[in-house]
Amino acid sequence: MKMKQKTFGASVLLAFAVQGVHAQDVNYTVTPIKVETTAKTVFPNIDKINPTYKEGVFIDVNKLVSIQKGMGKQEILGLVGSPHFQGNTPNHDEWNYLIKVATNPERTQFTECQAQAHFAKSDELIDFLWNKPVCMALIQMKKPVETFNLSSDFLFDFDRATLRPEAINTLGQITERVRGKPVRMTIKGYTDTYGSEQYNYDLSSRRANVVKNYLASQGVTAPIDAVAMGESEPVVTHCSPQATASGIACQSPNRRVVIHVTQ
Repeated sequence: MKMKQKTFGASVLLAFAVQGVHAQDVNYTVTPIKVETTAKTVFPNIDKINPTYKEGVFIDVNKLVSIQKGMGKQEILGLVGSPHFQGNTPNHDEWNYLIKVATNPERTQFTECQAQAHFAKSDELIDFLWNKPVCMALIQMKKPVETFNLSSDFLFDFDRATLRPEAINTLGQITERVRGKPVRMTIKGYTDTYGSEQYNYDLSSRRANVVKNYLASQGVTAPIDAVAMGESEPVVTHCSPQATASGIACQSPNRRVVIHVTQ
């Protein structure tokens, strides 16, 4: 059995102890999210773009800011679609895109940007790069303004997806910070690595959706996406492969729910 359970300019990491959390116990530390760009990267000639994409495409900025190193190819396909340039296929380790990034809320003005995804042989994303500094700056403007990192051991009982009474006050604090504001929220559920991958994925999905539904029930009207991350992106990797008491305690940081708030 498994003990279950990724803003803007800068992110605020809201850290909670496993027990006895009160409003005065909340600590904040600044943890900026990095956007990659480089002058050394060679971007393909625009003449080599597939005809379907010759005018460039609009991609939801909320999807662009969700891109993180370590994501798999399927995750990138889900966020930005298939590569746009001739010769790039999902089997290649370098994907190129021509993306229109809006410069005003009405999306009547935009700048044309090229983006390039680099993958390792394991199909994990190494870098996501932009050809112009202005493109990077426009994307950074939409970075999450706050990130809340919540321990699943505090939110839920062992191997359960029902909120503990102690979690209500903590989620209430988050509700007060976002209620009525023009933001968007992404809630990601994570587990440790004990148990099957599918079980962990399902548990992380249930937990993310429980938090989503609770916030909505408390009057949060912002769009909320619940994302199951399963046992991916572990914080600690040195723990025992056996689900012993010490191993379970060691993997506590991996069991978490992360809430990103974006504008």
